[in-house]
Amino acid sequence: MHDYDGVAEYHLPFIEAAQLVVMNDDGCDDVDEAMARVLARGPFTAVCTLGERGAIARTASGAAIAVPAVPTEVVDSNGAGDAFMAGMIADILTSGADPSALDGAALEAAMRAGARAASATVASSGIAPQRD
Repeated sequence: MHDYDGVAEYHLPFIEAAQLVVMNDDGCDDVDEAMARVLARGPFTAVCTLGERGAIARTASGAAIAVPAVPTEVVDSNGAGDAFMAGMIADILTSGADPSALDGAALEAAMRAGARAASATVASSGIAPQRD
């Protein structure tokens, strides 16, 4: 979810339908509170990307995981969040982890894969359309 502030009703149907929510901190004053609100609506896992500060996750079982961003020279930040989520999903699918109960080492591995994918994306030029 892009720019979820922790209270916007627009996002609620998406949150309530999900097992895993990936969001960013762009719209949040209090990331921990926003993630708690997500988990209270039913998803098992909430992950929040923090840009150059990496990502954090909270689970309904009480786990808290943080991973650092992979250092790189940022050329273009477009697509970083999408790449993070794609990297996570690819790792989950190839590892055989249960996305409805993602926790512990499997969650951390998926987040690290997401961080690697985001790093490769922001280091690339040409992600955004070029204007003449």
